[in-house]
Amino acid sequence: MWDTSNPQFIVSVNGHVIRALDMNHNYVLLPEETQHMEVSLNVYTNTPKEDVFIEADLSYRNDAIYHLYYQVKALLEATLVSERERQFSFNVQGILNRVIETVDLTTQDVALLSQQAQTALDLLEEWYQTLDQDEDAVIEYVVGHTHIDISWFWTLKQTREKVVRSFSNAVYLMDRYPEMTFMSSSPLLYRMLEEEEPALFERVRAFVQDGRWETEGGMFVESDSNLPNGESLIRQIMFGKKYFKQTFNKDNHVLWLPDCFGFSASLPQIMNKSGIDYFFTSKMEWNDSNRIPNDTFYWKGIDGSEVLAHLLTTSDYSEDSSVGTTYNGRLNASQTKGTWTRYKNKKLTNKVIQLYGFGDGGGGPTEEMLEYSEVFKHGVPNMPIVQHSTPLEFFKDIAHDLENKHVPRWSGELYLETHRGVLTTDGRLKKLNRETETLLQQAEYLAALLVIQKRPLPELDLKLAWEQVLINQFHDILPGSSSKDVHKETAG
Repeated sequence: MWDTSNPQFIVSVNGHVIRALDMNHNYVLLPEETQHMEVSLNVYTNTPKEDVFIEADLSYRNDAIYHLYYQVKALLEATLVSERERQFSFNVQGILNRVIETVDLTTQDVALLSQQAQTALDLLEEWYQTLDQDEDAVIEYVVGHTHIDISWFWTLKQTREKVVRSFSNAVYLMDRYPEMTFMSSSPLLYRMLEEEEPALFERVRAFVQDGRWETEGGMFVESDSNLPNGESLIRQIMFGKKYFKQTFNKDNHVLWLPDCFGFSASLPQIMNKSGIDYFFTSKMEWNDSNRIPNDTFYWKGIDGSEVLAHLLTTSDYSEDSSVGTTYNGRLNASQTKGTWTRYKNKKLTNKVIQLYGFGDGGGGPTEEMLEYSEVFKHGVPNMPIVQHSTPLEFFKDIAHDLENKHVPRWSGELYLETHRGVLTTDGRLKKLNRETETLLQQAEYLAALLVIQKRPLPELDLKLAWEQVLINQFHDILPGSSSKDVHKETAG
């Protein structure tokens, strides 16, 4: 089970950051063309234990055996979640039996085993080509992701290392899996990366320009939307969109707030006037009493403005719809099927989305997840067809599906029936936030008057001051759902 206190490493080879290691990512492939290399590990942990033991080994990976292992694992898991649909399960079991018969699992001859594994992979590839992908098949858009709280059980200083670790893993995997796509919000995280590892930042920029790395999200940070005033919410979007446009020449169309504690009814109006068309979250599925009746709907704000909203439905396959959803998807058979099974609006569209990757320092996607996608992209019987994509493409495609259909609407606040204490916890911090918002707006009024009167402006950086306010309005800082160290860092 992921624990934020577990050791986490940044791996460098000959002085260049390669990837991160943690409990979810426990090996790194070293460059084959290099005979002599220096491997260094930068370690972080906040565990209270004093007996942490770390061991490193050097070994060889046989690619054919490796890929066969995960393809068999993925198909076997698919049969387990299809037990109620026997005809589909038998189809997959048939090819699995043929594959297993091809491989002598008792041999000690690695060369022979490798040859047999390749034969088995060829057999699987032939079977994949026989699978039908009809027009009505369920399409599951899958996006690599790592949700990083800029402060939670750690301060902003440690977040810098989390960004390097998580983004280096994404780059490492995107180099090895050409179909993989990735998305991350929050300009603050990109700025941290550029300051800490400029070379890695340029790799990210290249993937952005290629269209495989999406810089969406709308806001400077994933802000709380209940406690900040309207001007702050507007500044979040203004600062966020400006950074992505200036840095990557990319506009933003999705307000990306998967982990926030409910949403103000003013957001659709602000989004509409800011050129943001779509709203995405996961947390509303956590309501303890009154469930939101739809997963895809038009959200109507206080002035009548509407935006297309989608609630993430990823969870393990289950007939119990009360199970919470997650933005830390695994891309395994259970969650790939569970994402569609849980979806409430199947009559509107045959498309859903899954975010895969461990968040908050968990290092993001893994090789195992990408190996699952290599199987499920073929349309395995009784499973959604996995398609690597981006959140923006997902929204555009379901918006097309919704044309000329009766789409449900939700009017007003999206109230989260859990974590209610965030509205009152640490009242001092909330008071300081409102005072600072007021003072900044007064300073801008006075500055505008000075400009009108053609009088000199005092030396003050209101942009920098606003940025600090926006950072402090992050959804785990201002609500008070962070550690004592974060509270001290924020309020002093």
